[in-house]
Amino acid sequence: MDGVPEIPPFFICPISLQIMMDPVTVCTGITYDRESIHKWLLAYKKKTCPVTKQVLTDHSLTPNSTLLRLIQSWLGDNPLAGQAEGLLETTPTIDGENVRKLIDGAKSPVSDQLKALRKIRSLLKENESNKRLMEEAGLAPVMASLVAENYAQDVASQFDQSEIIGEEALSTLSLLHLSPETATRLAGMDLITCLSWVLQRGSYNARVHAATVLRSVCKSVQQNYLMSLQTELFDGIVEILKDQNSNQATMAALSILMEVCPWGKNRIKAVEAGVVPVVVEFLAENNERRKCEIMLGVLELLCGRAEGREAFLAHPASVAVVSRKIFRVSHVANEKAVRVLLLVSKYSSSSSLIQEMVDMGAVFKLCMVLQTECNLKTKQKAKEILRLHWRAWKAFPCVPFHGLSSVLRAVGESSS
Repeated sequence: MDGVPEIPPFFICPISLQIMMDPVTVCTGITYDRESIHKWLLAYKKKTCPVTKQVLTDHSLTPNSTLLRLIQSWLGDNPLAGQAEGLLETTPTIDGENVRKLIDGAKSPVSDQLKALRKIRSLLKENESNKRLMEEAGLAPVMASLVAENYAQDVASQFDQSEIIGEEALSTLSLLHLSPETATRLAGMDLITCLSWVLQRGSYNARVHAATVLRSVCKSVQQNYLMSLQTELFDGIVEILKDQNSNQATMAALSILMEVCPWGKNRIKAVEAGVVPVVVEFLAENNERRKCEIMLGVLELLCGRAEGREAFLAHPASVAVVSRKIFRVSHVANEKAVRVLLLVSKYSSSSSLIQEMVDMGAVFKLCMVLQTECNLKTKQKAKEILRLHWRAWKAFPCVPFHGLSSVLRAVGESSS
């Protein structure tokens, strides 16, 4: 949401990269949002801490009350952020009976339908209590049905009243919080396929709303619905990232990639759709912390596949762009950038890559990682890269920075 102040980094969950609504601490001392760590442990069946990679010997979650109070205090001073994250308590301005009448009105003939939809959307924007009432009354499936009906390809192509109704319903759906149960129900209604079509062919506003809804669905839905996504979804995401007209849509598109790429053949589909060069170019011109961290996370996921690494190396600026983000964004970005460089250099020993990593300052940055206060995991990854190609890099004439040659010699000695 434009105009929202930047959230302090320690308020951000390391998994979701969103502000923590219920911070809890695991046995390794790292704090996560309860919903995200629950999903990590139970839905994904992971047994390690996402940040430290240590095995969690104790799965108990300790509420971080101090951090929660800090977040709540900050939200009180920054109400726009509170509205964006849905953490502010409010009083409903409508009762359950009128909610049901409005939802019934949304199923009426066109003229009454538009009136009901606009009234519903207005009430949703008033406060969170209205939103909860309508969610509990089953508004989301009704809106999803209207979206599917009015954005059917043979209907929406006519650009008539159906498109107006579809966009109103989609706008309304984008304002709702989708529980895992509701998201699963919507996915079962083939909503993901419909929204993928909207991403490519809908109006500007419809595409923004579609990206927002898809992010909510992909974040909450059961993973089996993410295993066989259609290529149209990734084509639509690429179009959103190319446009860069809406910060909301851009963040939603990047978040969708983070949610879906770990599953099935989605990484290959994303690469084939052209995600890698688009993200590299976007990363080159962006220094906003959260965006950079997510973009580097996307590149890390895609470079885990041979197809992703090939697409990454095919871009003439990729190594330079990723290297440049080290020390310029955040500790999280440092770690992700080093991981990307490790994935690429681990599976490629071409002379052109070895030369490029020197010319673009990547080798210098990796040596600096060893000398600065980066976390241990990042240092280990940097050292691994230097060991991989030490024999080639030590053949370069000289490194014109005091102290750097000794670092390289130490790495070389430990690898020999």
